[in-house]
Amino acid sequence: MNLINNRRQLEHVGGNVQEIQRRAFPSVQSLLNPTYEAVRSPVMSTIVNNIIHVMTVPTLPEHIAILYVMSTVIRWQISPTKANYDSMPHWLRPTPSQLIHPHSIWLDIFTWPKARERMCREAKYQNQHHVLSRICNESISINWPHQPSDMIMKINVSDTILNSIFEGHIRNLKNWTVGKRILDV
Repeated sequence: MNLINNRRQLEHVGGNVQEIQRRAFPSVQSLLNPTYEAVRSPVMSTIVNNIIHVMTVPTLPEHIAILYVMSTVIRWQISPTKANYDSMPHWLRPTPSQLIHPHSIWLDIFTWPKARERMCREAKYQNQHHVLSRICNESISINWPHQPSDMIMKINVSDTILNSIFEGHIRNLKNWTVGKRILDV
């Protein structure tokens, strides 16, 4: 939450222009080299640190997919423009309960909209972050059928972007799955 509040204040004076509006977004370089990218991409580096320490999924496709989901939501939360809202996959946009009910911020990045809707509406889910992240870490998959090297493309010496095929794949909710233990929560 501090990241969003701090960067939202900078948004009013143009402090996020370079990272959020001019560079390819999200910064894949931040995932591949977070220490070096901390100066050029402070928002993405903070998100990556969260992914590394909280979302300990075992494979690179899921790491990058989670980076994508987190960064598109956080970009809109920092800079709530129509363009940033429209850039989110439709299934990632806020549900009615997210807009109406106070809820834990981590719920905003939960992939499945029906589950987000229910978890925001019902208070019993507000403190389930550790349980849900453990289940997701163990079983979340984007079911990427290609090699990890097919996920990214080098556009110049210093920048790497998502391959448009991979981006399309992670923007399709049907490609995201999680183990059945999630139903126990």
